[in-house]
Amino acid sequence: MKALISTGGQGPDFEKVKDIFTHVNLVVAADSGLNRLVEWGIEPDFLVGDGDSIDTENVATKKYSYNPAPRDKDFSDTELAIIKCLEKGADEIILIGGGEGRLDHTLSNVGMVKKYAQISLWMTSKEIITILSPGNFITHHLPQTQLSIFPLDDHSGPVKTRGLVWELEHIDLNQSMSLSNRCVDSEINWEITQGRFLLLATYE
Repeated sequence: MKALISTGGQGPDFEKVKDIFTHVNLVVAADSGLNRLVEWGIEPDFLVGDGDSIDTENVATKKYSYNPAPRDKDFSDTELAIIKCLEKGADEIILIGGGEGRLDHTLSNVGMVKKYAQISLWMTSKEIITILSPGNFITHHLPQTQLSIFPLDDHSGPVKTRGLVWELEHIDLNQSMSLSNRCVDSEINWEITQGRFLLLATYE
């Protein structure tokens, strides 16, 4: 089952994600991620979090399930949303939001992507972040899209590509990273030996 989480922080424009909602079975709002969904006219199935940054009028008209978490808690609002998705049987999770905000929240979200392999895609206001796993495969992008690749696991790589301006030739990205690379055309061929990577495609 595919789930979508709307979390706090800056997220993508609705036009960039509207088609995704037709392919998900579960929508969960993490605290102020509810405000985005209400603005888009989308009713989540669940709202989780402590409610400290939700517009009060959005909660007052709620039709979804919501049991507020305490302010002092062991999990972030985003992780509570991930746990809710897993409890409901999700095996793939798309995360939207979490961009251009507090650095500690951003780093926490990166930690969530590393911890929960079910997260396949993360979209902020300026990036589409795809999680790459070992294997041979193709990703699709607009020509000249700016791309950066970061290792997600402790032992990731080596990596080989075809389709980047600066190709990766069996490079071990544990020692280096491909920052602000670009795709030549619309396809990139990947060969990843082990470990997972974050592929950040930047758009305006």
